[in-house]
Amino acid sequence: MWVDVIVEETRKAREAHAARFNYDLEAIYEDLKKQEQEGGRNVVSLPPKLVAESTRAQKVERRGGYTHKRPRGMYPGLQVAERTEVE
Repeated sequence: MWVDVIVEETRKAREAHAARFNYDLEAIYEDLKKQEQEGGRNVVSLPPKLVAESTRAQKVERRGGYTHKRPRGMYPGLQVAERTEVE
């Protein structure tokens, strides 16, 4: 099996860093935040990208007008009960 040297180096560094803090996630997090602040780089948090309704409609159209459910008539002879609202 092929081994990626960069991935292995990253895993070793991550393991060594975690071992320094006895694998305590809070301590690891605090150290990383401290490094981030002392690093002198601007950290930007971007708002999530929202998918436009028209994009969703286009995807549904490409799928033949249905989303995740099987289309009606896919299995001939199979009776499908209609949905009813429960109060």
